[in-house]
Amino acid sequence: MKIIIGTLTALLFSGILIFCIENDCSFIQIAFGFVIFLFPIIFVSEIKTNSRVFNALVFLILFAYLNIKWGYYSTFIGVLLAIILGFPIHYFMVRKTKI
Repeated sequence: MKIIIGTLTALLFSGILIFCIENDCSFIQIAFGFVIFLFPIIFVSEIKTNSRVFNALVFLILFAYLNIKWGYYSTFIGVLLAIILGFPIHYFMVRKTKI
């Protein structure tokens, strides 16, 4: 099962990057969206209190609004890449870790 998930993740990730290269998307915007959202997606199970959920939602709403207002649409591609890479990391590595 891990091999199938890894193969699908690699295909999606590289396919989106190839699409971005062909359509001249901004690499800096993609990297910004990816870096900002990778760790919150990996550690999504650690958000258990109402204040953390509130802070995360306020940040997400402001991030989306400002990116749409300023026309930085490539950051959403970076967020999509963070989701594609972050959930398998969370599922296979972080979720099973015991402290």
